[in-house]
Amino acid sequence: MSWVAILWPMIASACLTLAAIHLLAWFRNREARASLLVSATAVASAGFTFLKWWMMRAQTPADLGTAIRWGHVPIFLWIVSITWFVRLNKQIAADLGIHERTVKLHRTAITTKLGGQSVAELTRLTDQAGLFTATGPTCP
Repeated sequence: MSWVAILWPMIASACLTLAAIHLLAWFRNREARASLLVSATAVASAGFTFLKWWMMRAQTPADLGTAIRWGHVPIFLWIVSITWFVRLNKQIAADLGIHERTVKLHRTAITTKLGGQSVAELTRLTDQAGLFTATGPTCP
């Protein structure tokens, strides 16, 4: 057994543990919006970890293609949670290790699916949907 087979699930487990802790903190104090967003980001990180492990273990090109397609799910979650922190596309791209254009494409897709015109409208739509109803600390 290689160290990768041990290390990758451990990283994902650490991310999920962090997500559970912050989710519990948010349940106890619904005004701590940052805890909910950290939890969502940690779940997305765990998703990346599982998908990268899946890609490393892919036996056929079809398996690899399926794993890559599923990679859009954690990217979606990560971009929505980081967008709520009002981060620039360049900062999000640097955090994820992807190109800035990919972040712009995902933001555009998310905004279009939700019927918005801009990131500001995306933020307003999430407010109206009641995803983050409590006011929390301002985040950079």
